[in-house]
Amino acid sequence: MTRKRSLLGASFSSARGGLIGTLAAAVLVLPACTLGPNGLRFLGSVNMGTVTVRPGEPAVFTVILAAAAPRPIRLVSIRLIPIPGVPTPRLAHVALLGPSMGYPAYTRDWPPSGGPGGRPFPIRPFYGVTVWPAERHHRGLPPAVLYAVVGTVPNTIYAVAGVRLGYVLDGRSYTAALYAAGEACVFPSPATTAQFNWCGARSDTLFKQVSKLAGSAPG
Repeated sequence: MTRKRSLLGASFSSARGGLIGTLAAAVLVLPACTLGPNGLRFLGSVNMGTVTVRPGEPAVFTVILAAAAPRPIRLVSIRLIPIPGVPTPRLAHVALLGPSMGYPAYTRDWPPSGGPGGRPFPIRPFYGVTVWPAERHHRGLPPAVLYAVVGTVPNTIYAVAGVRLGYVLDGRSYTAALYAAGEACVFPSPATTAQFNWCGARSDTLFKQVSKLAGSAPG
């Protein structure tokens, strides 16, 4: 069963399938605009992905990098942005997406599956790598950061508002809050209909919280 709807400009869809089943928001939306002092202005709007996983299983989310007047930046750090009052998962993996015709979605393994020819998506190192946050890259797609989070307590909803990206531009260090949010609904066994509904309903509230955080952020 699949259902889709639009919430504040972000397309939301949920689908049931696989061993655990998955709910996922469309991840092909750019992160919220962020402007650091003399840093890059990252473009886009708030988006959120939701995945159901087992305890300790990674939930993978995508941060698409696009900026006004893009210039090369060196990536040096990444931190999760917590949502007040919501359990924060552990950051388990981070990488740049390699050359690809699309972005991972509905993904709960690492490297993320579902790539060309049924192979995992290509990934490359994140730390210390120089990228252009351009509107077009990798065969027409902007570059993207993939981050995987893990929650360990069964029957718990973990979530983050996005990531805080640390980068170097022209020898100076900056940070940018990118609101590519992720929700990981942790269940010990295949999710029931009631659990799917609970996870999906919680997504509404979380998305509104993330939108509020992004709206109050400077830039």
